[in-house]
Amino acid sequence: MDADTLVTGLIVAAAGGLSILAYRRPTVFNELWRRVRVWLLLALLATILWDWATIVTYLVLKPYLSESAAEAARDAAQGVRILTWTLDFVLIGFMAYMELLRWLIKLLAESESKDKS
Repeated sequence: MDADTLVTGLIVAAAGGLSILAYRRPTVFNELWRRVRVWLLLALLATILWDWATIVTYLVLKPYLSESAAEAARDAAQGVRILTWTLDFVLIGFMAYMELLRWLIKLLAESESKDKS
């Protein structure tokens, strides 16, 4: 099992658990997601910077390497990258889903308050 499959599975499991939390305890979910969102965005930014740094390092060193060494350096640079297209889409989808849950909680609360008045 590769890392993408493992991380994707963990993210889907977290989304399921947070969905149940949002349904049963909306105020706790809102508070938790408010804090997790900040750390998740910081982690996403850090991984993007890391991946960017590996690409830039390879591009800077490439002119000084022979053809075979450049291929080996490219493979090495790709080996230390953290994000892949799969993880990018899964993380963005996860964050969008959590924001949708927040919006639904707010919408339902407003609807209940209008029904009571």
